[in-house]
Amino acid sequence: MLGLLVSGGKQIDKSILKKYAHGAYIVCADYGVKNFIGTDFIPNLVVGDLDSIDEDCKKFIYDNKLKVKKLNCRKDYTDTEVALNLILESGVDEIVMLSATGSRMDHSLANLMLLRGMYGKVDAKIIDNNNEVFYVKPGDYLIEKEDYKYISIVPLSEDIIMSSKGLDYETDHLRISLNSSTGVSNEIVNCFANIKIHSGDGFIIKSKD
Repeated sequence: MLGLLVSGGKQIDKSILKKYAHGAYIVCADYGVKNFIGTDFIPNLVVGDLDSIDEDCKKFIYDNKLKVKKLNCRKDYTDTEVALNLILESGVDEIVMLSATGSRMDHSLANLMLLRGMYGKVDAKIIDNNNEVFYVKPGDYLIEKEDYKYISIVPLSEDIIMSSKGLDYETDHLRISLNSSTGVSNEIVNCFANIKIHSGDGFIIKSKD
């Protein structure tokens, strides 16, 4: 089952929400509930201190009798992390995080680290209106181009060594160091690309612009 975590970052396009919301177990982190106003999708749970939601969100929660887990404003974890842990406890085998990036760089980076922490537990990715992000360790990855133009590999370890087939700039045991932009803005030539991570860890990011 897919778990859909919708946070309070930049509002997601309705077409993306529709793609993932149908049949999913949906948890909103606080202001993430704004994404569902005017749609046919009803979240299973809203989690947060509710300090950032507006009157429209409050009305949506009330009118739809949404289940709410109210958190204290003073806490050690973000609303998104608490919501994520609740989704993991529900037994899903895949998680998509929407509205997890935006104007708050601290929240965006923290959510990327939450993505990293899910490795080995469930398949997971972060999607916003322009990007799709996966965390990777050594292994083989088949990456679908879809409607994205660019693909980048950004290391978190001291370096990543990678090989690829189906990219504009082909690689064979290319070493991308942590303090380098070498892996940014390649392109998938056809419908799919094969990427092999030989060592290291980091993010694969598909981008539209």
